[in-house]
Amino acid sequence: ALLESLSSWKAEDTPYLRSLSLEGYQINWSSNIFSASLTTLKIDFVREVKPDANVMPSHVDLNNIISRLDNLEVLSLKQCFPIDCDIDILEPMIHLPRTLKHLHIESYDTHAHLGMYWFLHLVVPAHCYVCVNAWSDWYEADLPIEAILSYLWDQRTAQELVLDGYGVWLSTSRRPDLPANMFGRQWICSNSGPNGGFNVGITSSDSL
Repeated sequence: ALLESLSSWKAEDTPYLRSLSLEGYQINWSSNIFSASLTTLKIDFVREVKPDANVMPSHVDLNNIISRLDNLEVLSLKQCFPIDCDIDILEPMIHLPRTLKHLHIESYDTHAHLGMYWFLHLVVPAHCYVCVNAWSDWYEADLPIEAILSYLWDQRTAQELVLDGYGVWLSTSRRPDLPANMFGRQWICSNSGPNGGFNVGITSSDSL
C-alpha cells in the first residue's frame, strides 16, 4: 500500500519536499515524487539483492527523472543503474543540473561495473564533487577506471593529487595543513567534498 501511494504521488501534495531517500524500496520510476522541489535524492538498493532488469531503472528512466530535478544539489545512487549499461552502448548523454554539488555512485560485486559505465554517460558540472566507488575485487568485474579518470582529468585542473590503495583523490584547490594520509578519508561516503574534486576507487570486498 505504501509503495502504491508513493507511485501515485502528486508533486502538489508536498510542494516543500526537499529531500528523498529510498533505502531498499523501488517505486515506479515515473512517479511524481521525483519532483523539481528536491535538492537531495538518494536511492540505495541493498547489496544482497542482485540487480534485476524488472527492478532497475533504464537509462531513459534515469534521464527522465534527472531532467525534472532542476534544483538538485546532492545525488547519491547505490546499485541503482541500468542492468544493460555498457561502455560500448551508445546512449544519449544525461546532463546533470548545474545546481549539483555532490555526486555519489556505488555499485557492488559482479555488478560493480554498472555504476562506472553509467557515469560515463553523464555530463557533470565542473564544480561538482564526484565520488565513484566499486565494491569489488579486480577479478570480479571489468572496471573502466582509465576511461573515468581520463574523462574527469580533461575537465578539471589538479592542485592536489593523492594515489593510495583505495583509489585516486584529486582537489582543484590546495588545502594547507592536511596530512597526506587524511586527504581522501574525509571525503569518501560524505555528503560534501572540495569543489571540482573527485574520488574514483575500488574497495575490496574483503574490507567490507
